[in-house]
Amino acid sequence: MRVISPVWARRLWLLLMGWTVMMGPTRAGVPARAPVALTEAESDWLKKHPVLKVGADPAWPPFSFYNKDGQHDGMDADVLQNLGERLGIRFEVVQTANWEETVGLAMAGKVDLLCGMAASAEREESFFFTQPYMRAPVAVIMRSDAPFYTGLRNLQGRIVAAPSGYVTTTLIEQQHPAIRLMKTKTSAEALQAVSRGQADAMVENMVSASSLMRSEGLTNLKIVGIAEFDFELRLAVPRAEPILHDILQKGVASISDEELARLRDKWIPVDITGAINWGVVKRFGLWVFGTAAVVVLVVLIKNRRLAAELKARRKAEAELREAHVEKDHLMAMLAHDLNNPLQTITLACDGVEDSPDETVDVIRQTVDRMSRLVKNVLKVNSLEAQATPVDLRRVELCEAVADVVASLQPRAKAKAIALHFKAGEGHILGNSDALAQITDNLVGNAIKFTPNGGRVDVAVDKHGGQVEFRVSDTGPGIRDEERPKMFGKFTRLSAQPTGGESSHGLGLAIVKRLVEGMGGAISVESAVGAGATFRLVFPEVGGRGNGE
Repeated sequence: MRVISPVWARRLWLLLMGWTVMMGPTRAGVPARAPVALTEAESDWLKKHPVLKVGADPAWPPFSFYNKDGQHDGMDADVLQNLGERLGIRFEVVQTANWEETVGLAMAGKVDLLCGMAASAEREESFFFTQPYMRAPVAVIMRSDAPFYTGLRNLQGRIVAAPSGYVTTTLIEQQHPAIRLMKTKTSAEALQAVSRGQADAMVENMVSASSLMRSEGLTNLKIVGIAEFDFELRLAVPRAEPILHDILQKGVASISDEELARLRDKWIPVDITGAINWGVVKRFGLWVFGTAAVVVLVVLIKNRRLAAELKARRKAEAELREAHVEKDHLMAMLAHDLNNPLQTITLACDGVEDSPDETVDVIRQTVDRMSRLVKNVLKVNSLEAQATPVDLRRVELCEAVADVVASLQPRAKAKAIALHFKAGEGHILGNSDALAQITDNLVGNAIKFTPNGGRVDVAVDKHGGQVEFRVSDTGPGIRDEERPKMFGKFTRLSAQPTGGESSHGLGLAIVKRLVEGMGGAISVESAVGAGATFRLVFPEVGGRGNGE
């Protein structure tokens, strides 16, 4: 059973009670409206700088945004107003188009401070940070039909929309490089990308995410998990002004928890905070956590059992569907491979009157081969699961294919195609019936796609410890973009038979299975308009092999 870590236990408790989005820095004992004790140097500095320019996020409710009157508003605006009253100064927000532009102004020295900024190692090289005045968990947001996740690890390989310049975006880049980031200008744009299906998820602090989903009307989104890091809002001051940082640090520290709570209550959505009595929560927090932990563990155990049962059921259903599909494929393959021999028989029957003895022999040989083909096709589905076909023997490749080539001569003559066979020596570990089927498919296809008066060459030879079987034609050739799919089931290429023959897109799939089942390899060389050459290569064997 998986044990819940103390960190996750704490987050689970806070999440269940709705407390996390409300918690602020713990500074027990600081009275409300506590005076800010400044040094003489700090007081002099403020007298020289009664108005401070502030950079803020322009589109990040409820923390920072511009209202309908064009005024800076939100929780950050209230914190700045509170600090201004305490320090006797005025903050003037410089309006920008997005957060990335805001940070750029601070880096260029055009604003005195930034509000609502999270600290990071990279940012601390350029800024001093005050203590946080707001903390919130970072949520993972996905569409409503998505499952619930435990964190960012479940998003490996997925597209996550994230605003440029946000610290959460930087953390994802550093800690989860397998996540595919889609950077946007604002958080609202990132949420809209998820809503439209352009991205799989978006990562944002829970408070802002809830507010934006409401304001943007994104009803098809939901929070599916919590990231492993929290989000903290601070004031940031360029390192060129350390005295300003000290002043603001004292100012933030002087704001009591009660005052910060009132500021948060104003902006946190009512459905999250309205019905919570925080005194009751604190008194019964441990009891709630214990109860919740027990419930979660029970649910996890039950869900694991249900998941195992569901997985077994789905596996059985998938195997059943696959069996039906394979049955249909086998029937189609059987019909395809019976077609070529039947054409040979039909042509042979047409010549019975002229040369009855020879023609009857051809018919008898072809019918025998049909019987072997039927048995072999019925074994095709087992070839994918076996390293070699059943009953492999030492076979003379030339002898195995010669009779098939001879039986296809009538079809070639019917289209005035010159069918040549160059016999060579070479023994392989194979299956005579499978080799006959391969030859029938490859040579039959060559005749089928070669125009009248063309040429088909078949050759067997050996070199370098391998036996090679080639079938070349003068047909239309194969396009480059069609080669990757030409050995797939039910695949039909753009080239068409030249004599009205049928094509089911099964022959090459059967050939590839049989060749690889006998330890061979198949390749094709072709150019559009210049025919095609199918090349089969098998390891040569010497002596007497299996079955002899």
